Amino acid sequence: MAAAGISSVVARRDPASIDRVGTLFGWRAAVSPHLAVELEGRIVSDGEIVAAIRSEHESFLGSLRSAGRDGLLLVEIAGGPLSPGPSGTPLADILRPLRFPGLLVGSARLGGITGTLAAMESIQCRGY
Repeated sequence: MAAAGISSVVARRDPASIDRVGTLFGWRAAVSPHLAVELEGRIVSDGEIVAAIRSEHESFLGSLRSAGRDGLLLVEIAGGPLSPGPSGTPLADILRPLRFPGLLVGSARLGGITGTLAAMESIQCRGY
């Protein structure tokens, strides 16, 4: 199991039924991806991330069509929208070319409201 990374979850409409879960990019160190790539020497470009997610999405849509089903693809990122990806670019900027809708999960912990509102503002100004 990766300590940090970018994962995908493919689920059917029935929330109790998950078809597959996979880590598209993962690193052993529990640090930001931009630090993990330095530690592990495995460089991943922004374009590689977008291409891998796009490929996962296309594969998912194809399997839905052939099965006559509908479903949901979730792309989970490590950290928030302004967390650096492997290149150091904020994840919100890396993922923007995909034009996927975003789901922001907030925290009820101390400082959670401020962090959630700042994250919301950062994705709204990027057009999510």
